[in-house]
Amino acid sequence: MSPDTRPRPRSRGQSLAEFALVVPILFTLLGATLDFGRVYETRVKLEAATRDAAEYVATDVTVTSQALALTRAKSVVCAQFGQAATCTSPGVTIVSYSSSTTAPGATAQNPLVKVKVASSFTFQTFLPYPFLTTNGSTPLSSSAEYAILRGR
Repeated sequence: MSPDTRPRPRSRGQSLAEFALVVPILFTLLGATLDFGRVYETRVKLEAATRDAAEYVATDVTVTSQALALTRAKSVVCAQFGQAATCTSPGVTIVSYSSSTTAPGATAQNPLVKVKVASSFTFQTFLPYPFLTTNGSTPLSSSAEYAILRGR
């Protein structure tokens, strides 16, 4: 028999072994891509919610204390994450809150209100990536400051 007419040996076992070696790598890349997209989306949502909460608290004429500012800020952030106003995650804090009638441009009817809101969220990944997560979780945080002459 000439070398061209000999039947070729089947390589089904080799293909299966190669596939078994490549599949975990492909699934890891797929999981990492999905997690990156989810982390990015959550980070953008957290920043927007924090910024909106700072603006809402500064412009709301019914907010007169830091405790009330925290309640309103928490309700705004929790609502943007689709949760009840008393949610515990994401965490929301009021770093500073002040209202001044003696600041430049401020009057008794139009006080200068400054507020700084900080929020944090613990994001859970699909896979516990070594050196990138702590037991599969990644902390995200954001802060926003807003100042306005209220009532103008």
